[in-house]
Amino acid sequence: MRLRTQIDRLVAARPLEKNEIGFFTASLAKGRIMIAQGEHRRNRELGKALEYFHNHTLYYYEAQASLALAICQLKLGNEPQMLDHLRRAIDWR
Repeated sequence: MRLRTQIDRLVAARPLEKNEIGFFTASLAKGRIMIAQGEHRRNRELGKALEYFHNHTLYYYEAQASLALAICQLKLGNEPQMLDHLRRAIDWR
């Protein structure tokens, strides 16, 4: 829980309106921590981060977010969505 508290503070310290990339990279880190803690259902933040990274051609972060979402979908038993996210993670454009 200590790590979760620290990442929550980091996200709060990087407000979206002042630091978009900082907010979404912190959100990605938070999403990965949530996955490690077994919270696979709460992936809305990852989806928003994925969209931001894609729209801003931040492919490295987009691939990380796609992989994290693929893990969530795998744990939830949603194989088609998992495969979509995996394809997106390895798409070199």
